[in-house]
Amino acid sequence: MKTFVSMVLVFIFLFSVSINAGIVVKMKETSDSMNLNMQSTLYLEKDRLRMEAMDNGQKQIIIFRGDKNLFWTINPAEKTYFEMTQADIQKMKAQMEKTKQMMMEQMKNMPEEQRKMMEEMMPTNMQVSETVKTTYTKQSSGIKVGKWNCTHFIGSKKGEKSEEIWVADWDQIGVSKSDLSVLQKMGEFFQALSQEASDFFEFGTAEWEKQIGMSGAPMRSVHYMGGKISAESEVTDVSKKDLDSSMFELPAGYSKEDSPFDKMGEEMNPY
Repeated sequence: MKTFVSMVLVFIFLFSVSINAGIVVKMKETSDSMNLNMQSTLYLEKDRLRMEAMDNGQKQIIIFRGDKNLFWTINPAEKTYFEMTQADIQKMKAQMEKTKQMMMEQMKNMPEEQRKMMEEMMPTNMQVSETVKTTYTKQSSGIKVGKWNCTHFIGSKKGEKSEEIWVADWDQIGVSKSDLSVLQKMGEFFQALSQEASDFFEFGTAEWEKQIGMSGAPMRSVHYMGGKISAESEVTDVSKKDLDSSMFELPAGYSKEDSPFDKMGEEMNPY
């Protein structure tokens, strides 16, 4: 009888943990200019995302909950986290608009050359001029990136090479576009701050493929600035795996930090 009860308890325990099929993506990113040497793992489900990154020996974790409309940044070294809500996004947007207006007023009386230099120094989402979109041109097919056969594209802005990208067909990596729906949810979460960032999270959608003129998943990319490589990234593995729902919850015993957006008005105003 005891053996039977024990077996029942084990069965209940095993199936009380919520397990869901998800996507696991491993990648590496480097940038000399930003002192970046990062290995990261991305866990994706329909409405939630977790990224674990190791950059120069320091672990970082972010969790996005599309079902709760929340974004958490977790610091394992200090056992702390801070939370970003839509209210924080709107507060940040309002402060950015205020700062932008102040800078535009000060730029009115500047010489044209100085004004252009000032604008170029502004963050992309605060610039006055329209963001220049990247135009992609196909170069060659059948290029190996890891275990995938890819098509090579070069991206240009104003006639200058800004990016190289190697794209694999969806059927090669075993992932469907619907598996990436959480990215679109994350784009919607940050849309108020930057349309450019929101466009990035449209990755995998029909609209995204139409805009950039290619279909598939970018497995490797090289970014350029001033004719020199500024950053490189490459996907090293993609797999489907059952994910424990606890991965998308805050760790027990971590303390919540005050929102950094409460003081952002003072920090963002350079004058």
